[in-house]
Amino acid sequence: MKHLLFVLCMLMFITLQAQNPSCEIIHSERKSAGNYQIETTTSAYHIDVTIYDKKNKALSASELTDYAGFYYPDGSYLKKRFIRIPGTNTFSVKIPYPGFRVYTITLIVNGEIISAEFENVRILKMQSAHDQGQ
Repeated sequence: MKHLLFVLCMLMFITLQAQNPSCEIIHSERKSAGNYQIETTTSAYHIDVTIYDKKNKALSASELTDYAGFYYPDGSYLKKRFIRIPGTNTFSVKIPYPGFRVYTITLIVNGEIISAEFENVRILKMQSAHDQGQ
C-alpha cells in the first residue's frame, strides 16, 4: 500500500511539473465597438472574448452571433467561429495557425454588426526583439 501511494504521489508530481506554461495569458485588451466593448484575452492557443454593454455588464453569449478573422503576413485570411464556454458570458476560439499579425472580432448583437481589430501582441514582441538584435 505504501508503495502504491508513493507511485501515485510521484505521478502527480511529474504531471504538475509537465504543465505547459504556454497556456498562460499573453495579453488582455478591451476595445470599443459601436455601443459595446469587446474584451479579448489571448493565450498561445486560443482567444477568449467577452462583450460588454454601455453599463459595463457582460452580455449573455447566447444573445450573439460571432466569428474571428485571422490575417496573416502572406495575405491569407482564416475565419473561425467561436465556441461558447458553458456557464459563462465568454466565447473561445482556437487560433488556427500561429503567425497572424491582426485578428478581428465580429459579432451581431440585437441585429447590429459590431467589429474590432486587435494586433497579435506576441508577434509584435517577437518582431521588436528581432529588430533590436540587428
